Amino acid sequence: MRRRGGPGDLTITGDEEGDRRERERRAGGGGGRAEAERVRARGEGGRQPLGGDGGGESPPEISELRPPPFALLSVAPPKFTKTLPPLSRGLHFSKPHGPVLLTCSVASNPRASRRLRTLGFPRPPPPAMEAVVVDAGSKLLKAGIAAPDQSPPLVMPSKMKLEVEDQQLADGAVVEEVVQPVVRGFVKDWDAMEDLLSYVLYRNIGWEIGDEGQILFTEPLFTPKTLREQLVQLMFEKFNVSGFYASEQAVLSLYAVGRISGCTVDIGHGKIDIAPVCEGAVQHVASKRLEIGGVDLTNLFAQELKKSNPSVNIDTSDIERLKEQYACCTEDQLAFEGIESSCQPERHTLPDGQVITIEKERYIVGEALFQPSILGLEDYGIVHQLVTSVSNVSSEYHRQLLENTMLCGATASMTGFEDRFQREANLSASAICPSLVKPPEYMPENLARYSAWMGGAILAKVVFPQNQHVTKGEYDETGPSIVHKKCF
Repeated sequence: MRRRGGPGDLTITGDEEGDRRERERRAGGGGGRAEAERVRARGEGGRQPLGGDGGGESPPEISELRPPPFALLSVAPPKFTKTLPPLSRGLHFSKPHGPVLLTCSVASNPRASRRLRTLGFPRPPPPAMEAVVVDAGSKLLKAGIAAPDQSPPLVMPSKMKLEVEDQQLADGAVVEEVVQPVVRGFVKDWDAMEDLLSYVLYRNIGWEIGDEGQILFTEPLFTPKTLREQLVQLMFEKFNVSGFYASEQAVLSLYAVGRISGCTVDIGHGKIDIAPVCEGAVQHVASKRLEIGGVDLTNLFAQELKKSNPSVNIDTSDIERLKEQYACCTEDQLAFEGIESSCQPERHTLPDGQVITIEKERYIVGEALFQPSILGLEDYGIVHQLVTSVSNVSSEYHRQLLENTMLCGATASMTGFEDRFQREANLSASAICPSLVKPPEYMPENLARYSAWMGGAILAKVVFPQNQHVTKGEYDETGPSIVHKKCF
């Protein structure tokens, strides 16, 4: 039998292997000395077989071979690089936020995988064997191979710059256009979304065209059926995925803290979702969606800074960083009302050298969540919205929901927000005081920011191995509507 691969691969002939082993046995050179010779030969790049149990039998399949101990290898594992294909449609992505993995796994490089096998390493599993989890938000997209107890390896802005040639301008000048695929939690530009996902899956995750894997998407509250069908259609017809699943963010966030029932308050970039969840099912009748979010708080912060620093022009990106650094909550409404007389101003130097003063502006961001009138909205605060939402669920679930309340989103990590939320909850008219869920010790500290993605990673380890997902065959037979039957 002959096994032949690409350049640099081993050629193994069963008859030659059997003859060599027979000569070793007769000469008394078997045992440890012969094994050491074979290991040394492998380390020197010799064309020696990886193993086999003797005789004239054909060697076992490569995947079944047991690698030698790493200490026996006389050379270090090789390093591999990969040339990434150019982006389509002239896309350029803005500066990533947070850690972004641009490395290529050897599992996505067939030649590297073959070379590892010749050195005695076990063959890495291809990306198709591991499910990818994607949480596409209005501001940030989180993605990566499902790893339940880790933060998403890829966190990047959802906005893109699209270069378009304008024939009306001289010499066909290129015009840059900012594209935002996701607005207030929902996909609005499917062409841009396709390009964004192509960049993420092929250039970052390591998928190969023709060898795509399984994928799980998180969904915001009240996602329209048409958007769900468009997403599953995009995945199967454009990306040729082998399996698809989608689940609501409220359910996934609870999975991340080991709960199947509770109430989530998800403060996203463009919306706030309040969703009671009973036994893994969102109670949509009682759920609420507020059309305010982090972007509205950022605009409010910018307006307040402009009032106290009228001569300074502050870039939007600087406003975001200042909000994350300085924004905080007071203990209660009374403390906020007296903050103007007791607040100590702080001076901050911007990257361009301008100096600004920050005073009460830092507190108004958090207060707006408890007093929406600050944003010009005639509505109740976030704690009152939670209690009202739970009251619309059957009374037998009230205690279970309120005692397992979870705050999600980057804004939930604001200094003093959890304490203020709990204090307001203790003063609420509810017979059962809402209490916040404490995240497990083994989960990352930034769980609140990425809870939906982490819960999706947990779910992906269940639905795909147990074949509860939408398969390619099911999609071809039923069409996009299959997503409503399989994903709930």
